[in-house]
Amino acid sequence: MRFIDRSHTALSAISRRWAARLPSVVGQRVGPSAVVFQLSRTIPGDRVDASAKPESPDWHRLRNDLVDLVAQRGTLPVAVSTVGRPLCRQSLELVRLAHRLDCPVHVWTDGAGLSGEGAGQLVDVGLSGVTVMVGGLDDATQSATVGNTATEATEALVALLAARAETGSRMRVELGLPWLAGVEGEARGVVGWAHQIGVDDVMLVPPSHGGGMAPVEGHWLQTLSDLGVRGVGRAERSFLALLAVEQGDLPGVARDSAGRGARWRPCPVVGTRMTLTPDGSVGACPFLPPMHREDSPVVEAWAADRSHREAVQACGRRCRHPALALGPGLLGTR
Repeated sequence: MRFIDRSHTALSAISRRWAARLPSVVGQRVGPSAVVFQLSRTIPGDRVDASAKPESPDWHRLRNDLVDLVAQRGTLPVAVSTVGRPLCRQSLELVRLAHRLDCPVHVWTDGAGLSGEGAGQLVDVGLSGVTVMVGGLDDATQSATVGNTATEATEALVALLAARAETGSRMRVELGLPWLAGVEGEARGVVGWAHQIGVDDVMLVPPSHGGGMAPVEGHWLQTLSDLGVRGVGRAERSFLALLAVEQGDLPGVARDSAGRGARWRPCPVVGTRMTLTPDGSVGACPFLPPMHREDSPVVEAWAADRSHREAVQACGRRCRHPALALGPGLLGTR
């Protein structure tokens, strides 16, 4: 029964994702194909801002939002983004709830809180997949590209793989390689180490903004491709080349410079992802003001919104990121 449910969830998510690329009058009214609990301010691929004070989530509201959403829209892939925030008991309970609602769950993390028993607890609550951000095998590079220590990140990956083997779980364990300045010197070693310990995949994760990127010219990306790293295909390389010349003030790249398809096609973010932040705010694009909600149920706020959709429609930027709308894969559907 679970296989049938998960297959239906994946097909529904994919169909919504493509429908969201239709003209705005249709595409922006499509329901979300995935739900993201953005528990930290950091988008995977960006360095954690140590000066940013973490928000205290309204866990009761977040759990109720998930239940209401599944009750009215059916099961959806769920992503929990905690890069820069240690996984805590409440985070694990949120994952467990999504699993009990038959939603495949993928966690983005820097490994904080996952050494020792934390990894086993995460596997036990029913996770479908996890991506641990690792930019280097030494603390200096990891701190410069992710924001924590290499020991914390690497021990988390080893612990997750051990917990998976012990329980017989089918959870996917992936390493996310942030393509920020400094990582290039460690990239080959990180990828080789990842394959040695048995991760399922290594994925290049670009920053959300240009500026401070690792090199995209020369042999670097081809070397990663030869090593089996995902996210360095032709379309991704073209986007990275454009992102590299950006100054970092705005996310993504200028719409006029993007590829023909992305230039003329509406941004599908509203039909692709619903973002719930720690305070319960609802949105789709994490770079624009959220939808007006107050105390209304999450589905009603999503359906009634105009301002957020209009802002997305008027946006002059185009993003291509595995944690956002135009990434090479949709979380939870693999």
